[in-house]
Amino acid sequence: MSELISVVVPIYKVEKYLPNCIESILQQTYCNLEIILVDDGSPDNCGKICDEYAKKDDRIRVIHKPNGGLSDARNAGIDIATGEYITFIDSDDFILPDMLKIMMNLLLEEKADLVECRRLRCKENDTLKSTKVLERNIQFATYTGNDKMKVFFQKDGSDTTAWGKIYKTSLFENIRYPKGKIHEDVFTTYQLIHRAEKLVLTEYAGYVYRENSNSITGAIFSEKKLDAIEGKIQQADFIAEYYPELKQSAYASIIYACNQCLIGISQSGYKKKETLDFIQENYRKYGKYYLKSKKEIYKKIICLLAMADVKIAKLFLQALKKGC
Repeated sequence: MSELISVVVPIYKVEKYLPNCIESILQQTYCNLEIILVDDGSPDNCGKICDEYAKKDDRIRVIHKPNGGLSDARNAGIDIATGEYITFIDSDDFILPDMLKIMMNLLLEEKADLVECRRLRCKENDTLKSTKVLERNIQFATYTGNDKMKVFFQKDGSDTTAWGKIYKTSLFENIRYPKGKIHEDVFTTYQLIHRAEKLVLTEYAGYVYRENSNSITGAIFSEKKLDAIEGKIQQADFIAEYYPELKQSAYASIIYACNQCLIGISQSGYKKKETLDFIQENYRKYGKYYLKSKKEIYKKIICLLAMADVKIAKLFLQALKKGC
């Protein structure tokens, strides 16, 4: 295989993990790579680490740019990518040595536009060397037409995350990650799946996700987390137009985002009225779809309480946290 893969790594304040991430890419058994390291104005030594690796391997290209956030860094990589295929790796994560080879084999054999693998999880201080790899499971399934969007909404189906996938770079024509948003992939992945003629989903787990307490999505509640609700609404409206048979699942996923925000709010003591009113409005508008879905009873109770009064649901969640 000679197809070039552009590997885009957005980088910010991860000097502890960055060498492990880069090494995992350099050790890939698939070698025809363009490795784009995007230093997003990182105030630590990440920029120097990138430059040192670029001296060692001519496949590495380094972008140093002012801080613009994860979306902006990914977009900067997409803009200069020359590979026919593209993948993303978060700089505190890493990949197993055969990941790109296995995924490219599947993508080319199936003549697909997008291939996705499963993830492994590692703890904060784990490395590529310390990660135990189970027997490889390369079972896969292919999806076309409406089926590729159906699997996107299935539990244990396709995932929203930008990483853990190889895309035809052409899918990103006129599509970019929204600058300034967190949960940026919620705004984007469904559009890429829609564009793909064929999606391959493999049970092989080659991407290693680090459970990092300092990550953006793992942080204490902030109003930025409302981006997930906004993204889910845009996604659901798109699905309702192009895949009306999946409207129920798409609108129910808005309430999943509301639940996540409300859990964070209940744990942080956050009280801003405008935010609570926004969440309340969405529970009342979309809660009926969630109640029809196959969700756990206690999650439906949260939804019902929030539809009546989000403050009551907040108290309920606080009581659950205390074990009452």
